[in-house]
Amino acid sequence: MSPRKIDDHFRDYYESREPSAEAMKRLLAVAAGESVEKPAPRSLKSSRGALLAVAASITVAVLAGLLLVSRPAGVRPGAEGPVSTALATLGHEAADRHLHCAMTEFHGSDFAAVASQMSKLDFVPVLPGSDELAGLTVEGGHYCMLDGRMALHLYMTDGHGSRVSVLEVRAGDALMASHPVRQELDGLRVSLSVSRNVVVAFVRSA
Repeated sequence: MSPRKIDDHFRDYYESREPSAEAMKRLLAVAAGESVEKPAPRSLKSSRGALLAVAASITVAVLAGLLLVSRPAGVRPGAEGPVSTALATLGHEAADRHLHCAMTEFHGSDFAAVASQMSKLDFVPVLPGSDELAGLTVEGGHYCMLDGRMALHLYMTDGHGSRVSVLEVRAGDALMASHPVRQELDGLRVSLSVSRNVVVAFVRSA
């Protein structure tokens, strides 16, 4: 390759490396004797702070999403914590038993009369308060399954002829210290509480 061709290559290379418009402006200013202010270097500290802020925002968003996913549908605010969540999950079972009520096995004029006939239960049924039973007429009851255990299902009617269910089952260890939970599921109001190691669920139309 001749020296002339090598010179051509060098010239083509440097002509292709044209400075940016900003660089040309700064060069012309220097040539004219004008002072040129240097661009402020980006602060490493501010960049690190911005990254930490973004990371914190992402963490908060992920945790909020997990909380929303883990909360059972229909649980009202105030029923927080893993224990109450377990009780709320049981509320879905209670609502299902109410909607798919079996035939009457035991008859009686009141709660005690029906419950006393259910000798296969592994707990002593808890008589609801008089205010909870006010205006309700006992129809009968039968055995059912709740939380994998044999349970009491007593059904009544209110003054409008609508069915109201009372379901009771022995509380497992995870439910012993549960706080009361209220839910609205598929047009039903479900309230659950634990009394004397027994889960008591009331299910009625919303």
